[in-house]
Amino acid sequence: MRAFIFSVDAFVAFTLALVAVYSLIFFSSVPSGYHAALAQAHALSSDTLNALQLTPCDSNEVFAREDSCSGDSINMLEYLVYRSSDRQNIPFILDEHIHASYGYRLETRENSAWQVLYDSAGEAGRPPGARRMSVGSYALAFQYSDALPEPSNPYSYRTCTGGIVACGTPPLGAYPVSSANVQLVRLVIYT
Repeated sequence: MRAFIFSVDAFVAFTLALVAVYSLIFFSSVPSGYHAALAQAHALSSDTLNALQLTPCDSNEVFAREDSCSGDSINMLEYLVYRSSDRQNIPFILDEHIHASYGYRLETRENSAWQVLYDSAGEAGRPPGARRMSVGSYALAFQYSDALPEPSNPYSYRTCTGGIVACGTPPLGAYPVSSANVQLVRLVIYT
């Protein structure tokens, strides 16, 4: 009789231990209430940066009239980072993409620190700062200058004059070297 009671007692204790372990696993694996909002904010920031990289600057009639927006293949991200002398155009562009319930901060990486280009914390209707959550996405902004001159004959290489004679080595200094700047940009979305 004692062995039976001892076995039932051990079985009940084992069952209670399993219930405790499984309930601990269940409650610790439930995603937080901010998981969906974090995923949505991350998608919003990455999609906004992608849209800025793919949108030509001259597609917007307001910016197409500016001299800093004219040129070959200048996208909106390059305009915002390099060519916009005053940062007042940043909210004009980003407010079209980011809903008013989210705040945002556009930053660039300089000298091992993030420099804030614009923060929407002061705008009416936007969150005053990152209180509950913040998530960021990254992109590279390129700026090219001193483009190579076009050849006189469109069917020739840049080092040739288009004649039948084989091309020779171009003289030094005949073709300027173009320069490029690369800047890491971060768009932080917060609530």
